[in-house]
Amino acid sequence: LKSALSPKAHTTIIGHGVTIPNNLPKPSSEYVLYLGRLDFHIKGLDILLKAWASIDTSHRTMPLCIAGSGYQSPVRKLIKEYGLNDVQLLGGLDHDKAFNTLNKAAFVCMPSRSEGFGIVAVEAMSLGKPVIVSSIPSLSAIVPHNRAGLHAAPEDPEKLAQAMAKLMDDQNLRKDLAEGARKESRRFRLDGIVKMQEEFYKEVVKKS
Repeated sequence: LKSALSPKAHTTIIGHGVTIPNNLPKPSSEYVLYLGRLDFHIKGLDILLKAWASIDTSHRTMPLCIAGSGYQSPVRKLIKEYGLNDVQLLGGLDHDKAFNTLNKAAFVCMPSRSEGFGIVAVEAMSLGKPVIVSSIPSLSAIVPHNRAGLHAAPEDPEKLAQAMAKLMDDQNLRKDLAEGARKESRRFRLDGIVKMQEEFYKEVVKKS
């Protein structure tokens, strides 16, 4: 949106801040996770399922868990169509359960066709979880490629499948990306975001 404004406008980009609960259990790597609304059109859940189905079962070393609210019937229909016995629907989760679920993931997938701000990506990174995102601007700006996660071309199940298989196969890569994810998430610490917001207001007052 910044590029659509007048060049004379005073603008800055401030993300959403996150606060991590203190009572989380010890992290683990039990599954691949999608966390978000059950939606094909925007969230790209259909792309994720098609990609998962194309991965050879020898590389699907952990289940795919899908967590989020919405209509399950279209998702279940696609799961049945692809014959995916290793996909689990967890349903909608409250805030604490969402963080607990994130904390048990090996990595997170966000195959969105469109996003405003990928808060789930920030929450996952803050827990040291690599994130595979579609390379749309609002996600690729949050998750640097090969530093905090991997990028896959939008609308490309094959590229997404390659990225998922790569992370399932390579524990060392997951470990490196997990460290990078924690570092990148510091940009979105709530105290830092509040300070950026405050500084922006001061600048606006100064210029007016």
